[in-house]
Amino acid sequence: METVKRPTTVIINSDENGDARVQYRIEGKTSLVVRIEGKQPLQLQLDVEVGPRAVFTFLLINHNEAEVTLLDSYHLLDDSDSVIAYCQLNDQPLHCQSSYQLDGQGAQLRVQNAALTAKQKYFSQNTAHNQPHTSADIFNYGIAMNGGYCDFDVRNRIDKGCRGCETHQTSRILTFDAQSKGRIMPVLYIDDNDVKASHAATMGQPDAEQVFYMQTRGLSRQDAMKLITIGYLMPISKVIDDADLNNLLKQEIETKVSQCLM
Repeated sequence: METVKRPTTVIINSDENGDARVQYRIEGKTSLVVRIEGKQPLQLQLDVEVGPRAVFTFLLINHNEAEVTLLDSYHLLDDSDSVIAYCQLNDQPLHCQSSYQLDGQGAQLRVQNAALTAKQKYFSQNTAHNQPHTSADIFNYGIAMNGGYCDFDVRNRIDKGCRGCETHQTSRILTFDAQSKGRIMPVLYIDDNDVKASHAATMGQPDAEQVFYMQTRGLSRQDAMKLITIGYLMPISKVIDDADLNNLLKQEIETKVSQCLM
């Protein structure tokens, strides 16, 4: 297991290894960026342990030009503070299975996931509050276009005896046409009374009146859809309290949306 104490960028190339596993332990205040690149199918297993009182920012950017299976797990120890962001804007199939284990009292987690696809993208997220006074906020933003499919299966669990915990999830899917589909499955397993928990889910097509209004202001329909899409995905960048990573993520969103809506 590699220890990360300073800002680190890792490139995983599917052309070099179609079955990869990486393990990290996070200490202090730092960030980790993982870029997935290449043209071959990839299965990536990512294991991260966030040490006590660590302040951690994680960003995964998927540029792979073939299907990716991502199995990622996180163990958050006492009083750690973690932001985990996914930028899944490549137009390739994806199966992502994520596990977030809040193993230490006072651990805090925020997950922000942005997905754009004309293929199929499946996300399974499991958050477990294993100690009292932990908190988790899970946010998913998906866009399906040109017959694409986006699926969010989001499960948050608070065990008995884990008093003072907070767990919340919000998932949204925007479908651009009648051929594009989506599915959201929000689930809460709550086994203690002294907690706060909520879930929210919305799915639908862009507001026709909003698009029409933008067109009356001189924008083409294509440009209007670009602006709506960028605005829909951009909240992912707001969770990253790092100017360089924040700008990187904004640029990634604007570039990928422009490419998909040319």
